[in-house]
Amino acid sequence: MFSGWEELKVRLRSLVHGTRPAELGATVIDDEGVRRQLGMGREEVIRWVEVNEIAIVTTSEGPWCEDLYFLLIGDSAGCAVPCADAESLWEHFSRLPGFDESCYMVAITAMGSTDDQSFQVWKRERSI
Repeated sequence: MFSGWEELKVRLRSLVHGTRPAELGATVIDDEGVRRQLGMGREEVIRWVEVNEIAIVTTSEGPWCEDLYFLLIGDSAGCAVPCADAESLWEHFSRLPGFDESCYMVAITAMGSTDDQSFQVWKRERSI
C-alpha cells in the first residue's frame, strides 16, 4: 500500500504515462463479461448476460483522478469500470439488444459533464 507523497507520485506518474499500478485495480473485459480487481482480494464481476442496465456516473473530482465510471448493473451483480479501462466496452455494448445511436449520444453527453451526475445509457427490455 502507498502512503502520502509516494502515493501522489505514483498516481501522477500513472496519469502522465497512461498506466495504473496493480494496487489501484485492474479491469479485464472479454466476451464473457467484466472483472475488476479492487485490491485486498476483492473484485467486482458481471457477465454480459447478467447486465440489465448501463449507466455513467461522473464526478467533479477530475482531472487529477478518475471522474467517470461506467456502471454495469445486474440483479445480483455489478461492476464499476473507470473510463481509463473502458475502451473495449463499446464493442460489447453494441451487441446488447436495443443498444443504438441514442445510447451513444447519452454517453457523449455524460463524457462532457464535470459535475456529480448519473446518466442512464441503456436498459434491457424486460419481457412480461
